Amino acid sequence: LRWCGPLAEARGALADRTRHFLEVAERPAAAAEALKSLPEVRDAVVDDARRVPRVCFHTAAPADDPSRAVALLVERGFRVLQVAREEPTLHDLFLHYTSGRVS
Repeated sequence: LRWCGPLAEARGALADRTRHFLEVAERPAAAAEALKSLPEVRDAVVDDARRVPRVCFHTAAPADDPSRAVALLVERGFRVLQVAREEPTLHDLFLHYTSGRVS
């Protein structure tokens, strides 16, 4: 089993696993519901495993800038504290390309 190609190309195969995170000052559940109104947002959930809960969401076009999501939340009165993007890791790539092939 061998991958011959640029790492960016390999990551492209997992583009749908790219996640965006938003920290809001208050009401993260309401912020998640607001994000679901955007057509490009596939899902939005609250990740409360951290001190400051954050909203995790996937988009239909992961390479897109999450600025529409931020703009929507600001327009609706949310204070956005932080925006982050999490791309698939090398571990995710390994599992994707070796799934069912390595025992």
